Amino acid sequence: MKVVSEKEVIDSKEALKCTLEQLYSKTDLEDIDDRKRTSNYYSWLNKKTTIIINEKNYVCDEKSKYIKRGSVVWIEFGFNIGNEFGGRHPAIVLRKTGNSIFVIPLSSKEPEEKKPYHVKIDKVYNFKNMVRWVNILKIQNVSLQRVDFDASIGNVKGKVLDSINDAIKISHIF
Repeated sequence: MKVVSEKEVIDSKEALKCTLEQLYSKTDLEDIDDRKRTSNYYSWLNKKTTIIINEKNYVCDEKSKYIKRGSVVWIEFGFNIGNEFGGRHPAIVLRKTGNSIFVIPLSSKEPEEKKPYHVKIDKVYNFKNMVRWVNILKIQNVSLQRVDFDASIGNVKGKVLDSINDAIKISHIF
């Protein structure tokens, strides 16, 4: 592991300040989408920095013991680039491993062209009654620190998990 000097930390901080200023200066404040992108990015940086500040003192929330395969939790996926999944979304827990979970994000948007890696989710218990979808190519491992334990926790039945497993097998991603 590389040892980082105090000067390197200070230099990195100054470089980040310059880059954030550059983003602001290149943001077209007359363009709603541009303003939204920059604002969302700054908000995510604040959230993630707070998580990092508190990381050493993080203790799994008491509610985390109730999270298991098939649970549906709200996750802050963060600000991502291009078609990467981002933002705050519910996700199905596929596996819990210590302080992290493998999840698959849920979407209320029906895919325009359904592929073998799309799975329709008819019901998420303890959530608003609506059809949702998962794209098994979006499976992610995330820290429990990204889970909103103040939001409701739902679940899906074993048949849904079986459908997800089938889509994983058909798509040959593992």
